[in-house]
Amino acid sequence: VHDIRDALDPDLGCRVLIEGRASPMEAAVEALSRKDWVGAFPLLLPLAESGDAFSQFVVGQMYRDGKGTASDFSEAARWYRLAANGGEAGAANNLAILLSNGMGVPRDEAAAIRMFERAAALGDQQARDNLARRIAAERRRPGRKSIWGVLGRLGIRWRLWREPGTARERAGPPTSSPRRP
Repeated sequence: VHDIRDALDPDLGCRVLIEGRASPMEAAVEALSRKDWVGAFPLLLPLAESGDAFSQFVVGQMYRDGKGTASDFSEAARWYRLAANGGEAGAANNLAILLSNGMGVPRDEAAAIRMFERAAALGDQQARDNLARRIAAERRRPGRKSIWGVLGRLGIRWRLWREPGTARERAGPPTSSPRRP
């Protein structure tokens, strides 16, 4: 989930609840489904402040995009960090993008790689794609031939790139080049 619209469940957004009362989350989702950013923000903020990771992620999106509130990349990064710590893969990926570009936070490529890794480990395909692009760019640099060297230089744990349970994963990365007879 990398965009507010992707986070909405169409079935949840239009549900009529018993007695006509909605929980704060349902009311917020309903407002988001109507693209009522100004109405959704005050509903989501208390949920985010109480520790709801999904709400933290959406509040980060709203700060990043300036929807329902003024655009503020440093606030977006703060909310993404909280959501990522709560297990939101999309938030970890988006925080990594902010770190990589120095938007609202000091530019820190090593921290961005760690965040991309976290998001990838949580199953975020966009984070995996972002890591793959960084690996490809690094391999094009002069003098870089070994994929293990590239992964090491970028600080990427090699086990993300192997299928779980395979003999190669258990053995780890090669320590030297294979000998040729």
